[in-house]
Amino acid sequence: MSQQVQQAPTGQHSHAHPHPPQPSQQVMPAPQPDPVMQARIEADFKPVDIAVGGPSTAFAFCNTHKLEKCKQCNVDFTALNRVSKILVTNPTLRCPPPPTVVQQKLSQAVTNMKDEGNVCLLTLFVHIQLTVCTELI
Repeated sequence: MSQQVQQAPTGQHSHAHPHPPQPSQQVMPAPQPDPVMQARIEADFKPVDIAVGGPSTAFAFCNTHKLEKCKQCNVDFTALNRVSKILVTNPTLRCPPPPTVVQQKLSQAVTNMKDEGNVCLLTLFVHIQLTVCTELI
């Protein structure tokens, strides 16, 4: 069974089933910044002359010397470039992982190091005991 659909100029069509009403799209105005906070931000603002480069022009350098960390220009883009590298090499990463993921990995790494230290310490104690015992004999 086929139905013939006729499109009306307004985008509506006429056939047997009803359509739910379309929500009207309202454009929300952008929130206005707090004038006190905006003044504080602007008072602390220091323009920096930067150059961008690298893959996808995702890395920042001082514009004068083209260095990531430049003492003469008093800039250090190392941390910024590190984050940028993570984002460029992981295009599917939408946001940083939740802190619990980082804490779990860190806790596991600490536990592993503690266990390795305990094994080394136990081995040392056994070695010392054997040495003392053989000297007594």
